[in-house]
Amino acid sequence: MKKIHINPQSKGSLGKSFETECRVSWLDRLGIPWYGFDLDDRHATFHDRHPDKVRLMSLEEGAKDTILQMMQAVITRPEPVVIIDCRAQADLLLRESFDSLSIFDYAKHNDAEFVISLFPSNDNESLKNLGEIIRWAANKAQFVVVRNPAVAKALMFDESPMRGTLLNKFGAVELVMPHVTEFSLKVLEETERRYGRAIAFSEFARGVEDMGAGAKMIVPMEFAWVLGNMDGQYTRYSSLLVPEEYQVKPRASNGVKAQKPREEINVSL
Repeated sequence: MKKIHINPQSKGSLGKSFETECRVSWLDRLGIPWYGFDLDDRHATFHDRHPDKVRLMSLEEGAKDTILQMMQAVITRPEPVVIIDCRAQADLLLRESFDSLSIFDYAKHNDAEFVISLFPSNDNESLKNLGEIIRWAANKAQFVVVRNPAVAKALMFDESPMRGTLLNKFGAVELVMPHVTEFSLKVLEETERRYGRAIAFSEFARGVEDMGAGAKMIVPMEFAWVLGNMDGQYTRYSSLLVPEEYQVKPRASNGVKAQKPREEINVSL
């Protein structure tokens, strides 16, 4: 079954595009073929980082036609995983187009399933929008809750029945995005300006030239740590994120003896 990932939430500045980049880095590491659609033509970050694998599309005029064209391409493309990165303030256009075109039924008929990413925050309007998306996609898609505590503590979400509904009724899973220093993000932006192009996180984590002596080692190491952190979380929930034939299975012991536990270090006073 093809997996179609989408993040239709209205509120911006929650790290949606950042998390999308982490997710495709994981897919690349595992060698899982994927294709993407960037519906944020105002910024085009996803497309610019992966111009050969991501198609840029606009919802400004004829959103319904755009969604129809995109979904036809999603189903006919050979990749088992499709990633759709949405722009902020476009969720109503998406939901209305999906409903009028029966997109969920269309996907199911073609052996495809949507995985919807949700980004909770402490903003009342954003949480209201979150609830609308849940009701809209309930029993039609899988849910992934992406926590980004560096920009949104989501205390209201934690204390609401909404979280229990997602986790207990709909089987949602939770991911937690690690904090990235402003210094490293600034170095990435400056490096992209010098190179005149967007740089994929996996490339940046390996290190690029002209990063500056003070940042040349520590900044790529931080991005590598972030990708490694998210990699472990995606792997844990691979049964939801990728088709069955691509799921990451626990490694068999193969008769290898377990390593001896580390010697306890006594630091008592």
